[in-house]
Amino acid sequence: MSKIVAIEDDAGTRMLIVALLKKDGHEVLEAGDGQAGLQLVIDHTPDLVVSDVEMPVMSGLDMLGHLRSNPDVADIPVILLTSLEGRTAMRTGMTRGADDYITKPFRPMELRDAVAAQLQRSATRQTLQTFATQQALDTQQIALDEMYMAQYGNKFAPERMTPDPARDQRFANATLLALQITSYAQLAAKLSNVELTDVLKRFYASASDSINLFNAHHVEFEGSGMVALFAAKDDSDTVSHSLRACKAGLGVLDAAKAANASLRQQFGGRDVGELVVNVALDCGPVALTVVNDSLGSGRDHRVLVGEVVAMVKALQAPFATRRWGLGATVQVLSSLSGQVRVTDRTMVTSAARPHPVDCGEIITLTR
Repeated sequence: MSKIVAIEDDAGTRMLIVALLKKDGHEVLEAGDGQAGLQLVIDHTPDLVVSDVEMPVMSGLDMLGHLRSNPDVADIPVILLTSLEGRTAMRTGMTRGADDYITKPFRPMELRDAVAAQLQRSATRQTLQTFATQQALDTQQIALDEMYMAQYGNKFAPERMTPDPARDQRFANATLLALQITSYAQLAAKLSNVELTDVLKRFYASASDSINLFNAHHVEFEGSGMVALFAAKDDSDTVSHSLRACKAGLGVLDAAKAANASLRQQFGGRDVGELVVNVALDCGPVALTVVNDSLGSGRDHRVLVGEVVAMVKALQAPFATRRWGLGATVQVLSSLSGQVRVTDRTMVTSAARPHPVDCGEIITLTR
């Protein structure tokens, strides 16, 4: 199963935690204080840490701070344990990077559910990282295919990549989220390829967590950005695709803040600048078409098609100019009426639409 470090100064509670986790098939390493526990984490790189807050030598909060500042183990999820009287400390814990918390005394099922949720989240994040890498390879393959066709296309079959209408998906109304790293060129100029790759990997992993959490139907990576489709067919009874996309967008902005905190910590002595992102939302009819690649890659490609696709990408430049973090068209804002706070408004002119479009900046949810 998974390797878990359990840190708890109370021997009885620690014995219970270890017994419960081992019963579920996990390998458990245990420590009686934060300093010893941190060393176990560094030495063994577990899949998860379960830690008490109030402990001798080093508290759970201090242990968490050291863990998050160490790039080798910073991504490991942490569940904090606290007494009912210490719940106010959890706000500090969550701002320092805790992934979840449980109050003591806890029921066995509470611990099991929390552990299972964090391990599943980690597995999902790893899958998304693999997906992102594969998407990048697919994009590179398409570029190579186009170069090949430009040079040799007349000598062979006239069309190497053909649509497959039978497998297309069409959505009468869906919301698109377009993410753009507007400071990509500045970061690339200040960081080495290895450093930049590490920064982007961490950011995209966190941003993808948010997009996946709110059930994106399809994601495309494009250079220094990505586009995610939130479709009506994936809606629950209470949460619309536009609201899910909005929540994902706010989560992306939080991921950027965390990335910048890491940048300041890792490169504090260097003027590397910040990771600046903006997110645009638009909604309307969208198609997800399947293109068969017969040039030899053996892969099919799913491509977003529609006027909304062009529009949501066109919004990013004017949004960046106004320094909006999350902006949306009036079509999206109308569907979110009463659910978000909108500050700035502007009319955006784009070749994607014949008339200027009313857009607004979303800064938070109202509920």
